[in-house]
Amino acid sequence: MENLKLPLSINSKNLILKKNEKFNILYDDLNNFLNDKNYILNKDFTHHSRFSSEIKFNNTIEGYKEDVDLINNVIKNKIKDIPNNKRKRIINLYKGYQYILNNKEINKDTLNTLYNILSDGLLCDYDLEHMGKYYREGKVFIYYSSNVDILPDEGVDYNDIDKYMESLFDFIKNNVYENQTDNYIISQIIHFYFVYVHPYFDINGRTSRTLSTWYLLNNNCNPYIIFNRGIPYKIKEYYRIIRETKEHNNITFFINYMMESVKKELEKEYIIDNIEINCGKKLNIVNRETLNQILTMNSIWSLIDFNVFYNRFNTKIKVLDAYKKLILPLLELGILDYDRKTKKPITNNMNNFTFKIDSKYLDYDKNKIKYIKIK
Repeated sequence: MENLKLPLSINSKNLILKKNEKFNILYDDLNNFLNDKNYILNKDFTHHSRFSSEIKFNNTIEGYKEDVDLINNVIKNKIKDIPNNKRKRIINLYKGYQYILNNKEINKDTLNTLYNILSDGLLCDYDLEHMGKYYREGKVFIYYSSNVDILPDEGVDYNDIDKYMESLFDFIKNNVYENQTDNYIISQIIHFYFVYVHPYFDINGRTSRTLSTWYLLNNNCNPYIIFNRGIPYKIKEYYRIIRETKEHNNITFFINYMMESVKKELEKEYIIDNIEINCGKKLNIVNRETLNQILTMNSIWSLIDFNVFYNRFNTKIKVLDAYKKLILPLLELGILDYDRKTKKPITNNMNNFTFKIDSKYLDYDKNKIKYIKIK
């Protein structure tokens, strides 16, 4: 992909993608990583990646921290005693993903259908009263932090939304590449630009990321549908770079962030897949998500450390429950090994302990791994 002056504008100036050294390194890293990853390249990965995980992380970016087990049970209608707005967030995204899996055409009307699915039952009276047929008919402010000293940005003038969105639809239609990494870059330009326009009063973030996933699915870019997963771990950087991109009209900042983020997630998927193959046992979704978060911690692996980390991104649970539900099953499978006890008590009969992944299950090409550290 060459430097691009995009037919998308910010503050009356064209948005640009200007390759720099970091861009080139990340771009080559991703292409080289995917060269021999046939299981990631095929359509089965779309299902293997589990849309319940995508629902979780798409919502987690917005500060909602349901765990994948709860999400699965809500989808299967096994849990009914939860607040309606929480149920709606989960079910709406699930229905939204089903919609984009079964409808390829991306245009003004199909996006409107997707938005109505994602926002169903979640909009306040003001938003409903001031929505036009397709987009908002009023000002909207984009908040990046709960810190009152950080002033919000304003979405584009609502009179111009239709013009901006038509440019985006044309961009989506006219930019499809043979190379999957090029298509991933296009998907993240879509992601950023939608957030910039902010065509609705609410549910813009989830819609932008679901639209990006839609483009990826349409173009068989199966590896990259997991791009949501890395964002919550560096959420402040995510919002900072969105603002920097707006300021400089240079989307390279954002693309570099999203390429590095997805590379980390692909590395974790690669390691977890090899663990599953080498142990000869099928891992369930909770096993895989637990391993994903262990790998995200980069070698700080004690039960208490894990519990603290887990609670930052999931429904909070007590340390003993984290042990029983998440860590013990992996110990029983032999994937995790006890390392050593610490002096910190958890119960009268149990102390905190460190753990590690059994090295015999870590038979993979170490040259492929750049960001994930394993002790």
